[in-house]
Amino acid sequence: MGVHAGFADLMILCEGRILFLELKAPKGRLRPQQQAFRDAVLAQGFGWALVRSLNDALGALAEHGFTTRIAPALRRPAP
Repeated sequence: MGVHAGFADLMILCEGRILFLELKAPKGRLRPQQQAFRDAVLAQGFGWALVRSLNDALGALAEHGFTTRIAPALRRPAP
């Protein structure tokens, strides 16, 4: 027994808001079930984000109004 096929990897709940995060490797792609889940979630007005790194996750949280104690890492200019 498990979750529904395509269900997001993480679900963030806070103060009546919900954000679903789908975690993927840098070149990972969404399966059709994941695309259908994303579309259903967005159609219902909930937040959904594809994240490939910690900075992506922190950015998605900030975009959807979730506060954290962690700031995204600043990118250093190339030498």
